[in-house]
Amino acid sequence: MIRLKTMLLEQKAAGSQWHSCKAWKAKGTSYWNGDQGRPKITIEVNDSGFLLKYVGAASGFAISHANDGTGDTLHQAFNVVMCECNPYLIKGGLKPDIENISTNDTRVDGKHKMNIWIPFIKADGTWQVNRRGGMGWDPGSKAVIKAVGDVPNLQGPVKVVTGSITEYFVTYTISDSPKKSADKKDDKKDGKQDVKLNFKIEPFDPTHIEPFKLDLSTLSTFPTLGDTGTVLPPKSNIIKDTDWSKYPGDEMYIYQKRGEDWYAKNKKTGQEYNISDVDKYKSSVDNLEKALKAKKLIKV
Repeated sequence: MIRLKTMLLEQKAAGSQWHSCKAWKAKGTSYWNGDQGRPKITIEVNDSGFLLKYVGAASGFAISHANDGTGDTLHQAFNVVMCECNPYLIKGGLKPDIENISTNDTRVDGKHKMNIWIPFIKADGTWQVNRRGGMGWDPGSKAVIKAVGDVPNLQGPVKVVTGSITEYFVTYTISDSPKKSADKKDDKKDGKQDVKLNFKIEPFDPTHIEPFKLDLSTLSTFPTLGDTGTVLPPKSNIIKDTDWSKYPGDEMYIYQKRGEDWYAKNKKTGQEYNISDVDKYKSSVDNLEKALKAKKLIKV
């Protein structure tokens, strides 16, 4: 019973439902131990703070990535920070001291040795840490503010530079009984109005998502479970951040590709969802990729 209660609490941790965190949890430090050329990751956490140590290559391995990408392995360690730090913080009474985060990165014998230290301080409530960043570029502070949305007691962002990696950290509290936002209510309302389209719209339940099959002629609605935590720069062969596009037959959403991730925006509410990090929408992402290559997306 105690373990079940702990698991239920951990599911509330920021990032716990991301594919990137699930990918990390599936292997963890027992796999990422430095054997056979793999990076070695060690984690220490207690009421004083959280420490991650990384030794390995900058790229070539998928450790914690929304699409199992291998191009920014070193940067993915910052996803691991959220995957491991927030479940510990969920017990409450501790707050990430983002003003005093310290990191360093050196290269020894061709390998990166990176340390990430987040101190904790005592505080009322249940606090979480969140971040967005770029490897080889600076996404700006607005990226993390946009990602976390309207959250209680938001503090930050604080800019942290580690070698070629630029991160923006925030901290905020979460409620034991989160209220459904007005945007989610609007999504449900929109969904009922969209029955004429050739797919079934399921109300969003963050604890249970039913699988569905998507017809090539249309795309479904996209309730969000969270972002990947890593903002990637636009590439020359994809639609740029300033270009939103319509998928043929879809009157409710427009779509945009940012680096490796696809985003959907509700045209009525303006709310955006990262759909690349939710397993349920893999077929939808595949269809968007096909439409992009076939030049069937309509820029708006």
